[in-house]
Amino acid sequence: MANKVIRNVMFPHIRLRFLHSSGPPLPTAATSSPSFNVDFLINSCGLSLKSALSVSNKFQLNDKTPQNPQSVLQLLKSHHFSDSHVAQLIVKLPRVLSCRIHDNLKPKFEYLDKIGFEDSDDKLLVAVKRAPWLLSSNIKILLQPNVDALMKEGVPAHVVERFLTLHPRSMFQNPENLINAVNTLKNLGFETTDTMFIHAFRVMVQMSESTWKKKIEVMKSMGFSEEDILKTFKRFPQFLAYSEENIRKTLNFYFNTMKLELETIIVNPALLGYSIEKRVRPRYHVLKVLESKKLIKGIKEIVFIKIVENNFLEKYIDQFIDEVPSLLEFYLGMKEGKSLVLDLEEPISGIGVVKKSDSKRFVKRLKLDRLIRIVFDCLTPLLSQKCKLVFLNSVFVFCK
Repeated sequence: MANKVIRNVMFPHIRLRFLHSSGPPLPTAATSSPSFNVDFLINSCGLSLKSALSVSNKFQLNDKTPQNPQSVLQLLKSHHFSDSHVAQLIVKLPRVLSCRIHDNLKPKFEYLDKIGFEDSDDKLLVAVKRAPWLLSSNIKILLQPNVDALMKEGVPAHVVERFLTLHPRSMFQNPENLINAVNTLKNLGFETTDTMFIHAFRVMVQMSESTWKKKIEVMKSMGFSEEDILKTFKRFPQFLAYSEENIRKTLNFYFNTMKLELETIIVNPALLGYSIEKRVRPRYHVLKVLESKKLIKGIKEIVFIKIVENNFLEKYIDQFIDEVPSLLEFYLGMKEGKSLVLDLEEPISGIGVVKKSDSKRFVKRLKLDRLIRIVFDCLTPLLSQKCKLVFLNSVFVFCK
């Protein structure tokens, strides 16, 4: 049954068109003042001078009737858009400032709230950040029929909401295309409440039938049966979103270089999501170095590959710096795509011996750098441009 479904699966593919406003924008004055535009964008919208100048070249406000842009800003802030969110939205979609409130923007917010985008969380902000045109497209015509169709097929509201948050573009297709994808997944054994359903659904609706067949053939050429492909897809559907070349290169390294068994991939399909060049190959060669020096033994390759980066650096790089002084440079060089050969008795040619204390400082610096990036990414939506600069300057002074 599974083989038949995979062979006959159909994926109509529709290219997304540019989405247009559901209502006409307010008329703008042909003689609007450039200085008014820039001043308003900086002082009211929070844009930097550079962004304001760029936006003002593409979009003109009516300096005789500034009430509507002000009303748009008030509406956005009433839905918990911070100053930073507002500025980002206007840079991406400046014409939102000319959208009518009562017959355009307000009904859209009301509908999004109705299907799960409550003001009490950040789901609406995430969706609009990913797809700002949500606020300028005709939701009633382009989105609502799709939401209704999915719910009619048994897809829970919270799943529709999450999918729209994560992959908003995929929702703007012919409803029939979405229904076909849902039914295909059901035939493959997915439940609409499964954790992997959202990821599988995205793959289905974004892939043409011909592309699907090509990827299936690549998997078969690497030794997978259709049953194996189905098992892998149900556990990690994202892998079929990768290109045929990427799938082939990844499987080739696992099978021919690392000598992994096919069953290992099926049981651990997340391995297909790791970058061979940036993660798998560098770690694999570090493993071989440590094994050749008899510093470690009995470690399974997949454990070595799956461990998080900070733990990998601490457990397998920093711990063995005395025994293999140039191991850190070797690892980082391979991550950067350099072809390095590590002489186990000598440091890498052209690179001095690294003392253990220096290596520890470097590893700690890598960890601090990642921590700073995580904190900054979390704070970005909450900080103004000026606060961001102050934060980065403080970090720079601290790390000097």
